[in-house]
Amino acid sequence: MNNIKIMAFDATYMIHVHPVDCSTSSVVESISCTKRTTAAEVVAKVTRKLGIENGLSYVLVEMHKDRGEEMILAQSDLPVQRMLLWPTQFQHSYKFVLRETDESGSVMYHGANSWHEKAERVSTERDMASKGFLPPSKLSDSDCPDLCAISSLSQNKILEILRKRFLKDKIYTYSADTLISINPYKFMPIYNPKYMTLYQNRRKEDLEPHIYAIADTAFNTMVQTKQNQCIVITGKSGSGKTQATHFLVHHSLALCQKSYMTGVENMLTGAGPVLEAFGNAQTEHNNNSSRFGKFLKIHFYGSGLLSGADVQTYLLEKSRLVHQEPNEKNFHIFYYLLYGTSPEELKEIYLDQNTNYNYLKQLLGVKALSQKWCLSSITKCSKHANTDAPAELERLRQAMEVMGFYIGAQRSIFRLIAAIILLGNITFKMKSGRDETLEIQDESYLTSVSLLLGLDKNVVRKCLLTRKAKAGAGERFVLSLKLEEARATRDAMSKALYQSLFDWAVSSVNMALAQKTRDTKLKSQSQWIGLLDIFGFEDFVKNSFEQFCINYASEHLQHYCIKHTFQLEQEEYRAEGLTWKEVDYADNSGCLLLYEKKITGLFHLIDENFPGANNHTLLSQFNRVHGNTRYYDTTVVKEDAFMIVHYAGKVKYQIKDFREKNHDQVREDLITLVRTSQSSFIQGIVSKSPAAVVRWGVLRAIVRAMFAFKNAGKKTLRKFFSY
Repeated sequence: MNNIKIMAFDATYMIHVHPVDCSTSSVVESISCTKRTTAAEVVAKVTRKLGIENGLSYVLVEMHKDRGEEMILAQSDLPVQRMLLWPTQFQHSYKFVLRETDESGSVMYHGANSWHEKAERVSTERDMASKGFLPPSKLSDSDCPDLCAISSLSQNKILEILRKRFLKDKIYTYSADTLISINPYKFMPIYNPKYMTLYQNRRKEDLEPHIYAIADTAFNTMVQTKQNQCIVITGKSGSGKTQATHFLVHHSLALCQKSYMTGVENMLTGAGPVLEAFGNAQTEHNNNSSRFGKFLKIHFYGSGLLSGADVQTYLLEKSRLVHQEPNEKNFHIFYYLLYGTSPEELKEIYLDQNTNYNYLKQLLGVKALSQKWCLSSITKCSKHANTDAPAELERLRQAMEVMGFYIGAQRSIFRLIAAIILLGNITFKMKSGRDETLEIQDESYLTSVSLLLGLDKNVVRKCLLTRKAKAGAGERFVLSLKLEEARATRDAMSKALYQSLFDWAVSSVNMALAQKTRDTKLKSQSQWIGLLDIFGFEDFVKNSFEQFCINYASEHLQHYCIKHTFQLEQEEYRAEGLTWKEVDYADNSGCLLLYEKKITGLFHLIDENFPGANNHTLLSQFNRVHGNTRYYDTTVVKEDAFMIVHYAGKVKYQIKDFREKNHDQVREDLITLVRTSQSSFIQGIVSKSPAAVVRWGVLRAIVRAMFAFKNAGKKTLRKFFSY
């Protein structure tokens, strides 16, 4: 298997290059390359084919055709590896283009000068109007790019303005320092290099609202003030937060690098598919929903040059691993592995595409169930939905290589993913006879899991079926688990393993993105731009503890926006003695108190632990303490649920599993069991410091490489002296 992968590195790929602006020919040039072929070599081959003498005056550009977005490849970049990272469903939207450069090395875009001249003219006219030399330009409210400038403020008026702008394909609108974005669910040709150049070093009011203006403002403020900047991206699920983060990163890197890619940017490009595979999933509203929050910090030196990056993650939705709501799926990585791997490779990790796995069952919604779809129909539907899995798995493997996850690490990752899938198929039944103890229904799954995890089969069985307890005098004895307890233990083990793997992957990404300089003074003088991409407000058919926490975070973000947009601004007016019409706004402080208040807050009540405490007693406490409060409500029909009046509307939460998900406890003997694994990879990811594991892994790799090099040298010498 290793040999296959190593040979694949020298496989031949065809790269199609469009010679834009350097030839009257519309013919696409096809170049044969390997993964090691550099961009400079591709440019040289294309220019020779076109008969261009000075090949050094051209660069290779990766272009997204629909958006017009471009990424200029440095001479040492590897185009084939870039091509393999293109999303499968959008392969047709990407292409390589040959661009001409001027004497300074900057890419030449025809028509760019006229864009700059127009922007300069608009800026000058506005300056003169503000000084009274020209009459102020009158814009209708529907054309107003900033909601703070409209004549009268009301919710209906704001929504009407946003609607009219959206119908004109103006998806961005300002509200002071906040950019409102409406997802068009189509590609817009407003992200090409002309727009990137146009929005550099411009005042917001000079041009139409754009996400590039936000990135430009953050970058220039950071460079001028030497202070860190933060951009908060928030919105409902499917509103385009992840894509907005991509645009902000892309423009920030273009500002600091003058469009040329560096190793850090390549790493950032590779980090995306890795984090998405492990942390994203299909939900009812979004096929690629981030099921974790992330805070990406891009570090720059004092001069504005890129120096590194790091990612902090929050609230991975682990419960999705063992249960998904109707019309939703598990994390992408499971389907990539199961439907993207060859039958021969699957056999090595004890998987089979024709087997139904409990953790991967895609439940259908009410409409489908009413049509009495059978299990075989569900299986066929699931397989059909994963036809892109082989290409997505190859893209993931390529991204892993970019991030430094080489063949051995990839194999260990996939073996662990397979073990988690199989762990879900370990089911329990009562032993026959009077003995009311459990046994495992199908021992073959236990055997496979034990082999993949490098654990003793008998010890795994004992942990899944029994637990240790203490008597009053320090005496220890073993208790058999009940059916629900055994299932909970199995699921807790799966979630603990997956969380450890996710944390390890994030730590590995951060090691790859870390600042490479050893100069502590240079590091201390660097600043960063932070991008917070957190869950949007969620309201599904069934909402549980995850949505309860996600919507709490959304309430905090809403409170922050309200405070800075209305409250602090009006307090400043009062301090300066200005006269203005007081603006009423919805203050959600009461909803936050409902969650946070000491002793009576919902979080405090969930944390309470007493004999006989369960989800039903918790709901009774909620209703008794908060039954008459403004932001809490009970259901009309009696059910195991309660409602909270959020800023975005009333949401009903099912109380089922609230206490279990809140405590999220894993038995210590399970962790101890996993740490006895014969696999150094498994031992490492469950250690207390994933970062230390990565560092030791790098050190081990260096030592092994030194020994391999030394042994290879000895073999060469022996061969030499044998002649």
